[in-house]
Amino acid sequence: MTQGRAIKQLSQSKGIDVMWTMTSKERESEVKPIRIPIYKGLIGWRLFLTTPEQLATRKQSQDLRALKKATLIQGHDWPDTNILRYNNFKVQTGPSYEGLFQVLSLNRAELFPRSIIEIWDELETHQHRNITLEPHTLLSYPTATYFFVAQENTALASLIEEGLQKALLDGKFDALFQQYYADLILKANL
Repeated sequence: MTQGRAIKQLSQSKGIDVMWTMTSKERESEVKPIRIPIYKGLIGWRLFLTTPEQLATRKQSQDLRALKKATLIQGHDWPDTNILRYNNFKVQTGPSYEGLFQVLSLNRAELFPRSIIEIWDELETHQHRNITLEPHTLLSYPTATYFFVAQENTALASLIEEGLQKALLDGKFDALFQQYYADLILKANL
């Protein structure tokens, strides 16, 4: 299910009670956010997937000007698309998550920005494709991923927020974060 469709289902209370996703003004107008960033902003720390052919033509490190000349690929309904376009990046979009990897592997886009919490699993999942890591460039922009519920589901929103606040206070939130993401942060060699 695309993110846009999932948000619509959630907003109409049709089979989805809670979801996590990157926030945007539009999303927060449709569904209710629980404003505790579950990835602590890591969703905005982006490494790049590319192809060996593209990698061979790129310099070792890309400055912002060079990066803005490259064609990036993103989902059509992802908040990142608007963030990147607003900042004058060339962005090509597609409706299908899996289709984005195919477009990249066929060299129809140069770079696919992925967060440091996603990229390693995606590289493994798509190892059969002509895709590799661009190892020298990082793009970072402020953003947050929240849990969201339907606007009228204030009881569930309160329960989720209360649970997250307790986990923050007793250190369990940070412990879980470290358990799942510390190695990925190290692997990204920030």
